[in-house]
Amino acid sequence: MKTIGIVTEFNPFHDGHRYLIDNAKKSQDADFVIAIMSGNFMQRGYPALFDKWQRAKRAVEGGVNLVLELPLVFSCASAGQFAYGGVNILEKLGIVDVLAFGSESGNLKQLKKTVDLITKIDIDYPDELKEILSKGYSYPAARSKLIASIEPDFDDSILSEPNNILALEYLRHIDTLDAYTIKRIGKGHVETASDIRRIWKEDNPQKTAEFEQRYFDLVRSKLLLISSEEIDKTASAGEGLGNKIKSEIRYAQSLEELVMRVKSKRYTYSRINRLLVQALFGITNEIINEASLYVRPLAFDRQGATLLRAIKELSDIPVVDSIPKALKDRRIAETIKYDILASDMYNIIYGNDLYKNSDFVQKPITII
Repeated sequence: MKTIGIVTEFNPFHDGHRYLIDNAKKSQDADFVIAIMSGNFMQRGYPALFDKWQRAKRAVEGGVNLVLELPLVFSCASAGQFAYGGVNILEKLGIVDVLAFGSESGNLKQLKKTVDLITKIDIDYPDELKEILSKGYSYPAARSKLIASIEPDFDDSILSEPNNILALEYLRHIDTLDAYTIKRIGKGHVETASDIRRIWKEDNPQKTAEFEQRYFDLVRSKLLLISSEEIDKTASAGEGLGNKIKSEIRYAQSLEELVMRVKSKRYTYSRINRLLVQALFGITNEIINEASLYVRPLAFDRQGATLLRAIKELSDIPVVDSIPKALKDRRIAETIKYDILASDMYNIIYGNDLYKNSDFVQKPITII
């Protein structure tokens, strides 16, 4: 019996995800699929279009057997930290054989070669990398520029495409699992998650405006309450960003405007968005580095229930069956509290009942 693992956001689940699942199962002759899925906030620093329970349910209906939550501290972190959290949970389950992921490249050999180049730069060229960064380049751009100078024939597009970037980070953190990648289906062949989000927002302009305003109000309130030094401690912060954000927050009339006022050549749009959600929750690199790993089931089918029992029997990773119990478990309490808070903030943004939709009340969805 063979099990595929994927790390994903499903924001929302679509035919491209189904294609990855079906293709991976067929090519790897696998029987089961486990997904480690972001909760209510995404890696690029914004709330999910639909809550984690709805997205997990849709994923199981689409072919995933068991959906587990990626803790918030990883789900709204850098690509490397996001990958670290997801891959390490999969490896600690003790029942996953292959990590499957989509990429613009679709070439596992090329991706592995690029990982070797990145490792070489980190070890052999740290001073050269710092020099390029000092000129205002973002870290991905600086790394790409340095690799191009070392390997003139290198195709630097592999370092600029979002799914390639995540694929490289998965490969950097993988230890015991085999890897399998599939070339991402291009636009025009399948509706992407961003297409679906855009269409939903266009069809629901009033709701979208209300959600965005509530989110901005939460972020703005938090930024006014904390100091520039506290902002600078967030995981995605950089030199001088705390002062810059504090100086711009009183002028910006929306989250979009605030991000545009703060972003620069070095600090990208996505990084500023990520910084803001980390500031909202007070997430620092220290918190991420010390974060616990655990199994938090969101949805599963009959086969997923069997997988969950196997995890409990074969692995020592904590399995969360009850939030009150989890908060008393010293191994995971400090990390899971952010997941609980994320659900509360998400429900405020979307105008949901705080009690009925809280992590204390919601239970894993079973599809038998």
